[in-house]
Amino acid sequence: MRPFSLLLLLLPVCDSLNILLFLLGTNQYERNIFEFLAQQLALRHHNVITVKPILIPEEPRLVKPKLHLVKEKTLKNMLPKNLYEDLEKAGDVIPWKAGYEEEAYDEVYWKAHNASCYKMINSNLLEVLQKDAPDVAITYSGNPCQLAIAHILAVPVIYYDLEGLSDETLVASNSPLNLDAPPSRCFLPEVHSLYALSRIRNGICCLREYLVQSGIPFVSKIISKKYRLLDDPITTMFAEDYNFQKRFKQFPATTTLLRSSSFFFANTDPLLEFPRALSPRVIPVGGLHIDHPKPLFAPWNISIESAKKGLIIVSLGTQANHAGMKASQVSAYSKSDPRYCYVFVSFRYSTRAKEMSKEFRSRSTSAFATALHYIEHVGRNHGSAFLGHTPLHPLATLNFDLFAVVLLFFYVLLFFTCRLFRLVFNCQRKAQIHKQSEPIKGRQAKKND
Repeated sequence: MRPFSLLLLLLPVCDSLNILLFLLGTNQYERNIFEFLAQQLALRHHNVITVKPILIPEEPRLVKPKLHLVKEKTLKNMLPKNLYEDLEKAGDVIPWKAGYEEEAYDEVYWKAHNASCYKMINSNLLEVLQKDAPDVAITYSGNPCQLAIAHILAVPVIYYDLEGLSDETLVASNSPLNLDAPPSRCFLPEVHSLYALSRIRNGICCLREYLVQSGIPFVSKIISKKYRLLDDPITTMFAEDYNFQKRFKQFPATTTLLRSSSFFFANTDPLLEFPRALSPRVIPVGGLHIDHPKPLFAPWNISIESAKKGLIIVSLGTQANHAGMKASQVSAYSKSDPRYCYVFVSFRYSTRAKEMSKEFRSRSTSAFATALHYIEHVGRNHGSAFLGHTPLHPLATLNFDLFAVVLLFFYVLLFFTCRLFRLVFNCQRKAQIHKQSEPIKGRQAKKND
């Protein structure tokens, strides 16, 4: 009975978490990324709530896939027709233009996120999520509306950088500045001839990101087109809402909410990055867009069998459609390496039900193995915040393994202490019994003695 009562102390530590996960809403390839993470968290006996705002309408299916043990909240008809048509064209046309501009590609998504965020605010989504009482929220980069929603729900945030180790993540996480490493985005041309000019150029681009996240809206609007078209409209949207004005006298900027994130997951690997010091809050979780080849039946596998030295899968992310590449761009890949003449190069392309009878999809397998521990850690700390400074607060914030070892140590110590006290008690009792069993001498005998 005593060991069973001690094991009951583990119940607050083993309790499951309520995890809120925002899914990407552009296409099925992107949604598969976080659907797999939601499934893995649910298999670890957590209560997972996914929010799926569908920006591009899904194609009708006879059987709709549904995640096991996951509460799915789907928001349909988020965008008008002209906006989601621009999203469809973005992956087919913009990546393959000769004069490629990165901000022109992102501007289409900024308009879509603004329109979808307005509909999310005016729906019953926040009331439903407050009833679920999430312990931690997982948001992804490029959509600051999720940061504002998590701030209203008062839950810690894990920010997932889909682009890798970007300047936005480095500045928000207070990582040390390294001028030897080139920035992820810079408006100045690269300088390879002079080392000093290269460092100055890197410093100017990093300073620009620091000013964007400085919390001064006037400065951020001038130097950042993204802040002017995405962050500032969403911040204004929440600040001017009547229901939110009752709770927040001044709604914080989305850049401020980004800097207050608990952890930053980066879709990269330390081996691919420049050697630099990172903040303890930055966790490299690579493999988000890894594709896995799937064998096809004849006659599509004839070209694969004829390849002398295997198969190469070429993937440029989840948004770019390889079917929109020009013939000159495809030949540039084959001429870039002479080994391509002996292998089969497979470009993953977007498929549609009206064009093909069967859709082949690929998803990452173990890209989130590192992330699972940190998600549970943040959620456990948020749950222990309700205990305040009570004696149970240190127990709720301990790791399970450490707590189990400490509990086992105290149990062994208690066992030997009880045995020692029992041994001492038995010795004293035997001494008293032996003393009582001795014959009592009379007065005459004592006098004779």
